[in-house]
Amino acid sequence: MLPANTDATTFGITCAAENLESAKDFYKNVYPDYERMTEGVLGTIKYFSLVGRDGEVLINVLQWQADNPVKTAFPMLKVNSVSEFSEKLKSMGGKEVLPQMVCPCTNAYFAIWTDAFGNQMLIKEPKGTAASASQHKA
Repeated sequence: MLPANTDATTFGITCAAENLESAKDFYKNVYPDYERMTEGVLGTIKYFSLVGRDGEVLINVLQWQADNPVKTAFPMLKVNSVSEFSEKLKSMGGKEVLPQMVCPCTNAYFAIWTDAFGNQMLIKEPKGTAASASQHKA
């Protein structure tokens, strides 16, 4: 749960790279104390993520390709509810880039938005929230 006076807190970064192997070498040196690395494909986009000791993603690096909406580095914001924060962003002129889905690294809901000026951001719930939500529905 976030502090009472905070809707979102910055906790990591998402970016794109043409060469994922080179990016792995680079970011392993940027984050030498990462706990684990996950790799996969999100839609058609290959990615890797370095996860910290607290279980949260330090950095997501997505393969640079035509259908990848990630064009530059942008912050990841931790929010209590992706759906509620999405509504807030929409009400302030933000635009949805990728709809809410589950992060395979941390089993938490996330979405990518732009602010009213076109700057991208990833909003994400704390780790494990997608699992706990599905468990409550059963």
